[in-house]
Amino acid sequence: MKVQARLTLLPAIFVIALAFVACTSTPEPTPEPPSPTPTPEATATPEATPTPSETPVPTPTSRPPDVLFNFTQGVALLQAGQYKESIPQFDIVTRVEPNFANSYFYRGIAYYHENINDQAMEDFDAAIELNPKYVEAYHGRGLLYYRLNNRQKSLEDFNKAIELDAEFADAYRNRGVLYLNSGVTVPGLADLEKAAQLYEASGEFQRAQEVMAIISGPPQVTPTPVRPVLP
Repeated sequence: MKVQARLTLLPAIFVIALAFVACTSTPEPTPEPPSPTPTPEATATPEATPTPSETPVPTPTSRPPDVLFNFTQGVALLQAGQYKESIPQFDIVTRVEPNFANSYFYRGIAYYHENINDQAMEDFDAAIELNPKYVEAYHGRGLLYYRLNNRQKSLEDFNKAIELDAEFADAYRNRGVLYLNSGVTVPGLADLEKAAQLYEASGEFQRAQEVMAIISGPPQVTPTPVRPVLP
């Protein structure tokens, strides 16, 4: 049984803890970082930090950007489907906080929706490099590999996402779709059944019904979007 499918990446926004803001020039304390920060991969070059003697007195004009605001603004734009508009916000965050994996991941989602595949791949790679246990970044990159017709790489990333989170329903669903589209029916159906169970257990009954419809053998399948999870 072979199902025609097109993997699409939908930005499901999760609220990341505001714990990465340590770069402001004010001496105010910064919020504590959240436990799980998703993803690896980093390529941004950190701005030079002036020595104490060269540090200017903070003023409204010389104060560094509030990267926390930029990040939350970028996420809000992403959630509203304004992918292109969200990119400059994440650009600011990655420039000021080049080791913040979440910003690369979300910008990767924006690039994905804008069909800028090379940039999306770079950002997913950067997120994973920064956080090798970034489940959603592996899943997102798996979707991108699928779009690029590299099913082997796609399968590897879905496998990794499931290895890191055995209850990640979207990864089971999309791996099941990949299997079915590759003519590998038995494991494909098993993944879809697992995804339906996980969706039901989390109260996502509509998604569970959609997966059951795939199992029944519809002519076309639309894989689930990447939906990051709160750390």
